[in-house]
Amino acid sequence: MPKAFEEINYRLRPAKSVERNMMTDLLLRIPSVQPMSRYRYIGFGSPFFTDVKSFHEKLHIDDIISIEREDDERERFEFNKPFDCVDLRFGKSTEVLPEIEWDEPTILWLDYTDQLTTYMLSDIREFVTNAPEDSLLFVTINAHPSTPNPSGDDGDNLTMMEKLEENLSREVIPEDVTRKDLRGWGYGKVCRRIMLNQIQEKFLPTRNAGTTESDLRFEQLLNIRYSDGAKMRTVGGILTRSDITQTELGPNLDEISYVKRGTEAYNLKTPTLTFDEMRSLNKQLPTDPSNIDSHAPNRHVERYAELYRYFPKFVESEI
Repeated sequence: MPKAFEEINYRLRPAKSVERNMMTDLLLRIPSVQPMSRYRYIGFGSPFFTDVKSFHEKLHIDDIISIEREDDERERFEFNKPFDCVDLRFGKSTEVLPEIEWDEPTILWLDYTDQLTTYMLSDIREFVTNAPEDSLLFVTINAHPSTPNPSGDDGDNLTMMEKLEENLSREVIPEDVTRKDLRGWGYGKVCRRIMLNQIQEKFLPTRNAGTTESDLRFEQLLNIRYSDGAKMRTVGGILTRSDITQTELGPNLDEISYVKRGTEAYNLKTPTLTFDEMRSLNKQLPTDPSNIDSHAPNRHVERYAELYRYFPKFVESEI
């Protein structure tokens, strides 16, 4: 079976790059977690280490653990490790995370490429039941339905439900979820609901019952859907005290377009523009898209005007 990083060049996925930049932007705009340099970052590297580079360079995080499951590629990963502060841990996430000492505030990005499965819920549980207050969790999953469903017939929908039950267990799937709920982007919506249900109804109550300290809650801040090929869904938030209000957490967070606290997802659709078109638009931004003079289609201009601060800077060159 091909390894994910051999199928995808993670540096060249525009929606993923925008999401990553939104994530680092968000982390810099939550007052209670500053300075970010006191945090530890845990994530999945791949030989490109794109996320690691971003969190180190933009957030000044020097304590980094990169989980790599491809032990047979150890030499390659060691060679491509971008900074000395990166601690490579080889093994599955379910093996590495239980070995972590959760003694410092942590940003954990479980950036999966597969559909939601039971072991992923175990990873989430490991974080929620152990990470300190003000730690942040982001989970990315493949939200593409198991079987293409162009006709919408019941046969395909039944296959999706069976696949969901196979990946998880029937007991974690809400009873009111129907086959129709799994169509299109609905699959990711259901998976988000499952993850949050487990966090709020199972993992946190267990943690809070076993401590005399203030109860913690998980405050969702990100709910992003995008597609660089397959449909993907990222859900993220912060472990904070139950008595901390949303305003106390960050008085201006809801003014940020991509911050989503509920079921509605931020629909991240990147524009298709040439380098010359982007340079022309940059000279006119920020402004209302209706004021922009461009040869590009209006829908792409509007998307770029919303995303340009987070848009990746791709450069074509010869080596």
